[in-house]
Amino acid sequence: MTKATYKDTDEANMLPLVYEQRINREQTNRAYDLAISNAETIETAYIAHEWLSEKFYRRNGNKLNSEARALLRDLGWDGDNEDDTLLEVKDRMIKTPLEVTVLGEKVNDRWDVTGAIFLLHTGGPAVRIVASNHDGYETVSNTTLECQDWFTQWEPVTVTDQQQAALEWFVSLFYIGEE
Repeated sequence: MTKATYKDTDEANMLPLVYEQRINREQTNRAYDLAISNAETIETAYIAHEWLSEKFYRRNGNKLNSEARALLRDLGWDGDNEDDTLLEVKDRMIKTPLEVTVLGEKVNDRWDVTGAIFLLHTGGPAVRIVASNHDGYETVSNTTLECQDWFTQWEPVTVTDQQQAALEWFVSLFYIGEE
């Protein structure tokens, strides 16, 4: 029987490196999956909100997907209570972040908002929405969904156009400015 031996240190250390890369890839996928799940949840609320607030949209035969229909049913929509249900959709989304951090810079003894971070999940994996302000008002835009797992950097998550619109709608629900 021949015993396997490693002739140089690079080859000897290869197995732990491959194992570590595999673990990191699995962690990234787990964080990515959680981020996409959050994007889909926000997208569902966005679709339900838009459908309820646009009677014209509904009259033209546009149908709700099953997730948005289930959300409206869960919020008690009976076909007539649109205003109350719209408030419930917004309220549920406003309660979603674990933390909102407002970013700013001091200019002439006044704080100007430069963005905000909406922390949706902590730990491993973690998910957040980073939004920046480019219009000089207390509104934030240019949203990016990001995820990370233990001992990894925050990574941007690619979302669909509709999910991007939903993230921007979500961020717009928050007033980010001076009290």
